[in-house]
Amino acid sequence: MQRQSVRNLPANKTPIGTRCIQITIPDDDEWERDIYSEVYRLALWMLWERDIAKSGKPVADRWLKAIRTWKHCSPPPKVGSGLTEDFELPLRVDCDCNVFVTCCDGTEKQILTSDQVNQLIKTQPGTGTTPPGPGECKQYDVSLKADGVYLVPLLVNAGDTLTLSSLDGATSFIFPFLRWNCPTGLEFFGGLCVPAPSFDATALLPAAALGKPLFYIGGVYYDATIPLTVPGGVANAPAQIFVNYPTGLTYAGTITATLTVCNNASTTFTHTFDFVTDSGGFAPFVIPAGSGSQGIWVPGTGWTADLWLDPAAANFAQRGIDIHHSVTPARTITQVTAYYTYAVGSGGGTQSQDFANGPNAGVDVFDTNTPVPSSPHFWAGSHSVTQLDIGLFCGSNHAGTDPGGSATLSKLIVTGIGSDPF
Repeated sequence: MQRQSVRNLPANKTPIGTRCIQITIPDDDEWERDIYSEVYRLALWMLWERDIAKSGKPVADRWLKAIRTWKHCSPPPKVGSGLTEDFELPLRVDCDCNVFVTCCDGTEKQILTSDQVNQLIKTQPGTGTTPPGPGECKQYDVSLKADGVYLVPLLVNAGDTLTLSSLDGATSFIFPFLRWNCPTGLEFFGGLCVPAPSFDATALLPAAALGKPLFYIGGVYYDATIPLTVPGGVANAPAQIFVNYPTGLTYAGTITATLTVCNNASTTFTHTFDFVTDSGGFAPFVIPAGSGSQGIWVPGTGWTADLWLDPAAANFAQRGIDIHHSVTPARTITQVTAYYTYAVGSGGGTQSQDFANGPNAGVDVFDTNTPVPSSPHFWAGSHSVTQLDIGLFCGSNHAGTDPGGSATLSKLIVTGIGSDPF
């Protein structure tokens, strides 16, 4: 008698928990007995690999316990009802006419019917709808019945833009619907939009053709086939979309479109430069003449003052920090806060402290001189820049000697309009 080969023991001999699987086999008792007998072999300890711990027995017992859960699907599918083979993937239809397809991995996915798709399209966005952030645009699907209203899922403000695109469908308001209109305001006839618009003095917007969608904001109707910039004076106002017809009549039809809403509010940024950890991308100004530098970055400390000498410029000497950083693209700076330590030199000349918002060749937008203000130094205003200049000067003279003093710039916080350029 030929000895049956044994199976290797599983790596995990005591798995935690169980899982349920389901397979579909041919509808025949012999076929079921064949697969049952093969699975039952897993419950025989003598067919498992031998080891010192005699692990084959508990592994076989686990399989025996699993096999005892073998049962037929309940209720079994009726032939020709609720189970249809399509490309070898079974379809299941429940009593509510929901359709499911079984994937090759055994999971099910629902297939939406045309009625379910139409209902989904018609859903009005509600709680949880995310409006566009400042400077952003978002799109929403619109489905609007001739006598319905679509509520734009956010409040609008002056400068925001609303645009309807991909307009489709047709509507009517004349019983028994002898004339149908395209959402462009043309007549819908024979599957085409015929250039024969119709107007009515009692319509919501008499100047617009019947059947057109209309924006309604702040008590005013606007032709929604034209992109709308919300006019001045509108603040946190609801916006709605109607179809342009007289009220109180019999209506039919639906139009669909894509609504794009752009938030005109400006984005703002706040960037913190921690000079203790890095230079922040700043660099000292380089002046061809003279010697020394306009500042030295010291790890763990920040930007520190250095001595710069220019004998050719009337023996000019200056100690301080003068650094810059490009701003690309240009931004409007609204706030700057500088954290520093500072001691005025004693070498004569003018001792001053300049926090200059560049470019260097331009006008200092905020400038403080002695007496020295306390740290942090805060400036607020509005200035468009392409370069940010920061100067912190201990003193200067025309004696060609070190005016002395010290300065350390440890942190800079910059706030402005737009995305962060740094």
